[in-house]
Amino acid sequence: MLSIKKGQEATVEHIMLTASRYPITPKNISLPNQSDNHIALIFEQLTFFGHLRQLENGEYVRA
Repeated sequence: MLSIKKGQEATVEHIMLTASRYPITPKNISLPNQSDNHIALIFEQLTFFGHLRQLENGEYVRA
């Protein structure tokens, strides 16, 4: 189970839902009160824990 920091549930849910529809990159996600670096970190964590898979072109899809 992925340990999600309190208050980040909606961000993770949005990323996972979007990635299940089509390939995305962290730059495709724009959320208020979330920096580009923080969103990129969430992508890295989701990939590390096996929830996202990074494609050769740098895009991510749901694993």
